[in-house]
Amino acid sequence: MLLLAGGLSALALAVIGAILPVMPTTIFLLLALYCFARSSERLHGWLTTNRLFGKYLAGVATGRGFSPRLKALMIACTGASALLSAIFIAPNTSVRVMTLCLAAGMSTYIVLQGRRKKAAVRDRDRRQD
Repeated sequence: MLLLAGGLSALALAVIGAILPVMPTTIFLLLALYCFARSSERLHGWLTTNRLFGKYLAGVATGRGFSPRLKALMIACTGASALLSAIFIAPNTSVRVMTLCLAAGMSTYIVLQGRRKKAAVRDRDRRQD
C-alpha cells in the first residue's frame, strides 16, 4: 500500500511538473514507474502503455533506456527549466545552486539510463568467450 501511495503521489507531482516549469516531470514519472512495478501490475501497465509518455517509459521498464534523441531533448528541457528557475524564481544563491545541482544530477541519470544493462551484457559476453 505504501508503494502504491508513493506511485500515485509521484504521478500527481509529475502532472504538476508538466504544467509548472519549476518542477521536474521525468524523475517523478520514473519514481511512479518504480513504485507501480512493485505494487500494482494494472497501474504499471497503464503507465507503460499511456499514449502521452508510455513509449518513453516502456524503454526504461524493459532496461533499454531512452533513445539518444529523447535523452538530448530531456536534458535540454531540464537545463532550460532549471536555468530559468534559477534566474527568475529562486530567492537566493543557495536555492539557485541547489536547483542547478539537481538538474545536473537528473541529466547524469538520464545519460546513464540504459548503459548499465548494455555494459552488463557486454561483460557477460566477454566472460563466455
